[in-house]
Amino acid sequence: MKNLFIARMKCLLRDRSTLFWTLLFPLLLSTLFFVAFGHLHSDQDIVFDPIPVAVVDNEAYAGDTLLQETLSAVSLPQDNALLDMRLASAQQAHTLLEEGAVSGVITPGDTPTLAVRQSGLTQSVLKAFLDQYVGIKATVTHLAALDPAAAQQALADADFGRNYLRETSFSDASPDTILNYFYALLAMVCLNGSFWGLRNATDIQADLSSIGARRNLAPTHKLKGMLADEAAALLIHYTIILITLAYLAFVLKISLGTHLWPLLSLCLVGCFMGVAFGTFVGSVLKIKESIKTGLLIAITLFLCFLAGMMFADMKNIVAQYAPALQYINPAALLSDGFYSLYMFGAGPRFIVNIALLLGYGALFGIGSYLAVRRNRYASI
Repeated sequence: MKNLFIARMKCLLRDRSTLFWTLLFPLLLSTLFFVAFGHLHSDQDIVFDPIPVAVVDNEAYAGDTLLQETLSAVSLPQDNALLDMRLASAQQAHTLLEEGAVSGVITPGDTPTLAVRQSGLTQSVLKAFLDQYVGIKATVTHLAALDPAAAQQALADADFGRNYLRETSFSDASPDTILNYFYALLAMVCLNGSFWGLRNATDIQADLSSIGARRNLAPTHKLKGMLADEAAALLIHYTIILITLAYLAFVLKISLGTHLWPLLSLCLVGCFMGVAFGTFVGSVLKIKESIKTGLLIAITLFLCFLAGMMFADMKNIVAQYAPALQYINPAALLSDGFYSLYMFGAGPRFIVNIALLLGYGALFGIGSYLAVRRNRYASI
């Protein structure tokens, strides 16, 4: 078994074409991805600029202490201020609005009003802020009529109106949709192990290659030969995966999370799945090797497309309209496994992905052996 494994390793490493497409091509593609999306990838927090707004300085504003305090609390020069407020007369405020210097004009009164020139995100934020203020003021006014002491306590409470929500995080990782492209790329690299599996299937069948003809003359059990072939292909391709991971992490500085061993385990299972799939295609289909290679390329690219490698939203579209495809698409299982590991750790979702990949790989492996174990060739 050891001699079979070593001989097969030497044979596969001489295949420069497969080495290029499984090693150098993914490195080149990942570099292109980084050039295209790298500037969008950032671990820094997004900073929002305060919204410029004009407040009409009229009698209602002068007599509304609550409104003055509220606007002052959310305006510059506070850190992370919501508003950049300017006091102005009614005419000046609307002139600023017409010139585009402010996003809206707040006119104090019994019920403050908001004037805007167009709809947009900043205008929606201003409206939501003003609606919340009006609602809180109405609540406090009603409470004051029933119990002045309770209303005074509510106004004195620093958390009034803000203590209903609590921000929590599933993990220490920050969501990053750009990672979907790189994780789908890693899934493609894993599935590219099918090229090594196809080479193994070709070299074990006497009617497909001269190597297969010579090997079938030897008194070696076919199962033992296939296991040695698969182990050699798996070791070579797993080494390629490790090189790709190192390139992404240390050269391109792509975050792969902190769960190293689960990540390496998923890559190993993905390699096993890819090699087994290629062996199955090479063993079952009785067509030319060039056609099998083209078929593997087409299938791999299509599966990676559904997993979001070319169009990130495709993964969400499949999840919405054809959710069953997520569980039979190995590329989707791999990319989802990588991302779920990054976000949530090695939880149930990650384990389900690994279990399905192992099951599919085992089925392909058994199918390959059943397809070639009883092959007999006439001596001519």
